[in-house]
Amino acid sequence: MNGGSTLGPVLRARKTRSSVSKPPDYPPASLDRGKAELEVLRALTNGSRGAAEYRLIVRLVHDYRFCDAEYQIVFESLREISENEPISFSRLAVHLNNRGFPDIDLEKYFEGTPVDLTQGMALARTLLISIGKIG
Repeated sequence: MNGGSTLGPVLRARKTRSSVSKPPDYPPASLDRGKAELEVLRALTNGSRGAAEYRLIVRLVHDYRFCDAEYQIVFESLREISENEPISFSRLAVHLNNRGFPDIDLEKYFEGTPVDLTQGMALARTLLISIGKIG
């Protein structure tokens, strides 16, 4: 018997098994980045600007690039509005208008069940992990 003929099937089986088993997706394939980004912004529009969680979210995503240009613009305005004044629909609209973005529909950032700052912080971390910014 030829020794190579008996090893052939074993090597092929190993090769097949290793190509089938792959590391789990990280971030999870179910992460909807756009939805997570919107929820982070909704947490910021809802949160108390003086809260430690609010400031932490802003610091976490300070250098993050949102996948939607509108989200990036809204985040920049939220970050620029004075910490001494609360975020409101009208205040954000005025700020965006002054920056040259009068047509952004702000309803989605304020509607529905408010997003808790703790949830927003967790989503911000998940987004950063998903792009390899933190481990």
